[in-house]
Amino acid sequence: MGLFFRKSVSFGPLRLTASKQGLSTSFGIKGARVTAGPRGTYVTVSSHGVYYRQRVGIPTPTPPSSRAVQQTTVPQVVTDEALAVDSVFHVPVNELVASNQSELVAKLNQNVAAFNPAWILGILTFLALFMVSTAPIPAWLLVAAGATLTILVSRRFKLAHTHEIHYSLDPQAEQRFVATQQAISALGSCSRVWVLNTSTATPDFKRNAGAQALVTRKGAAVGTLGTKGFKSSLPVPSIQANSAVFHFLPDQILLFTHGRYASMQYGQLAVDVNATRFIETESVPSDSLRVGTTWRFVNKKGGPDKRFNNNRQIPVLQYGEVALKVPPSLQVILQTSNLEKAQAFTSQLRTLTSGS
Repeated sequence: MGLFFRKSVSFGPLRLTASKQGLSTSFGIKGARVTAGPRGTYVTVSSHGVYYRQRVGIPTPTPPSSRAVQQTTVPQVVTDEALAVDSVFHVPVNELVASNQSELVAKLNQNVAAFNPAWILGILTFLALFMVSTAPIPAWLLVAAGATLTILVSRRFKLAHTHEIHYSLDPQAEQRFVATQQAISALGSCSRVWVLNTSTATPDFKRNAGAQALVTRKGAAVGTLGTKGFKSSLPVPSIQANSAVFHFLPDQILLFTHGRYASMQYGQLAVDVNATRFIETESVPSDSLRVGTTWRFVNKKGGPDKRFNNNRQIPVLQYGEVALKVPPSLQVILQTSNLEKAQAFTSQLRTLTSGS
C-alpha cells in the first residue's frame, strides 16, 4: 500500500497545502478559489452542488528526445512553387500555409478572448485591505500573499495563452521579409506619424489660419511593437493606428482590431500616397519642409487681421498622406511629417503587394 501525505494550513482566504506532489497555494473565498501548484493553475467555482473547475496553466512537459521534437515541429513557411510538398504532411505548401493561417487566427482569437483569473485574485487582494483597520498584521500578510499569487497566476496565464510562431525562411522569402522591414523602417524614420480621424469643412477660415477644413488626428506608432496572444521568432514590423494594428509577418498580414485578429495576404492591401499642405499649430517636426506661412487670424487677402492682438505667424508644411485600404470597408489614413519617406514606404510596399 502506497503512503499518502497531505497537510493544509489556512490564513484567512490563503491556504497552503503540502503533499507528495509538492507545495500548492490557493486564494479565495467560499465557492470561488484559484489554486496554483505543480499540476498547473485552476479556477474552482462551486454553488448549490454545482462544481466547475477550469485549468488555466498547464506545466510544459519535457520532450522525450531530440528526434521526437523534430517530428512534432510546426511546419515551416516557405515560398516555393505550388508543386512543392511538405515532407511530413505530404500536401502542397500553398494549401498548408492557407490552412495554418485560418488555424492560427482561430488560436490567437481564443488567446486574446480568454479571461485572466488573476483579475479575481487582484480584487480579492484589494478587498483584504479593508481588514487592515481591524486586524493589521493578518491583513497585510494576506495582501502580500494575494499580490504574489496574482503575479504568479498572471504570468502562468500569459504563458499558456501566448502562441509561438517559428519561421525558417528560404533566401527568396528572407529577401521579401527584409524588404518589408525596410519599408516599415522608412515610414518609422519620419519624425512624426499621425492617424487622421476626421476632416470637417469650415467656413470660418479667418479664425482658423486660413484653413478650409479642420482635422482631428492622433499619434500613430510604427516599428517593432508588442503583440497580443502570440510571439514570433522574427521581429515583426507593425503599424498601430488608433485601435487597429497591422502586423507584417513573412507569409501574411495580421490585422488586430476590436479585440480580434484577421489574416490577409499582402495582395489584399492597397496603399497610396499624396502630398498635402498642412497648417501646423503644434511643434514643427525636424524633417518637415516649410512651404509657406500664414497668420493665426487672417483677413480676406491672406494678411494678418489687425483686429486681434498677439496675432502670430504659423508655418505651412508639406506633409505626406498614406492611405492603407483593405476592401471593402477598412481604410486608414496616415499623415507623415516627411513626404519623401512616405513615398519610399509606399513604393516598397507596393512592390511587395503587387508580387503577392
